[in-house]
Amino acid sequence: MSLFKDCSAVIKRLLLYVLLVSMAGTVVAQSFRVSVNSPSRLGRDFELWLYDSDTLSQVIKTKSKKGPLVFVGKINGTSYAELRHNNMVRPLPFFIENADITINYNADDPEASPITGSRANSVLRYQLEQCGVSDVECLSRFVAENPSAAVSPYILDRYIAAQSDYETIQRLYGMLSGEAQKAYHFKRLGSRLKIQSSLSVGKPLPLIEFADQDNRRLNTDTLFVEGKWNILLIGASYCRQCDNIKKEVKENFPDVNMVTLNVDSLSSGWDSPLMKQLDIDHIPYLMILDKEKKIEARDVRFWEIKRIIHKQ
Repeated sequence: MSLFKDCSAVIKRLLLYVLLVSMAGTVVAQSFRVSVNSPSRLGRDFELWLYDSDTLSQVIKTKSKKGPLVFVGKINGTSYAELRHNNMVRPLPFFIENADITINYNADDPEASPITGSRANSVLRYQLEQCGVSDVECLSRFVAENPSAAVSPYILDRYIAAQSDYETIQRLYGMLSGEAQKAYHFKRLGSRLKIQSSLSVGKPLPLIEFADQDNRRLNTDTLFVEGKWNILLIGASYCRQCDNIKKEVKENFPDVNMVTLNVDSLSSGWDSPLMKQLDIDHIPYLMILDKEKKIEARDVRFWEIKRIIHKQ
């Protein structure tokens, strides 16, 4: 009888736990509705890409056949999203909340599309208008004064990180709290900072394995030569500036081992392990390794190469 009572108590506790978890999920989940008014020439080939935590969680297609495009779903708090069109290269980044949001889509400049019904998007756009996208000091002040705002990680990752040093980004990142720590860009920036730390000056370049378009396996250990200065140039077959840099390096630094890799020659392109683990999101990209194959400088301009190498 005692055993029966004990089992009964355990089952009751389990049922209560399941009920509480279920209720918590109901409370956290929030509904959203995004309506999009767009030029008729674009048709209805739009998708809503919703990002949750540090990954793309779902791609939502409109179910409406006439009138405004309507996207509906559920989110766990303010979430980052991108409105994409099959024939448009640039997506429209914005934030989704528990609200009815309306977007008047601007096909010529998606990011200038008017958005109504969203507090987070209003805060973001107001701040960008006040500071401008290149005023790092002003944007950094906003992040420091609003560490829990859902848009702060986005501003830090997209605008500040591109123009600041590692220490500044790390300091501002450490201030983020509350709702900001649940954001997609908080997780994304955390991963990038971890990579940046492993790629700091004086550290050996990590062993990275990747493949070219012919599926030939390559790795960073065999590309670079010990006993020589090494320059890595990441470019593309269509990048004329990259060709000019390659020519200039060969003419001015004949004793340097130069390695040139084109993004479009990698099997996974921008998603190649090389691009991800070196945190490369633009071309041309130049990295210098010393004679011990340790990192001397990352993301440098051509004119800096002579100063760096001659200084040593």
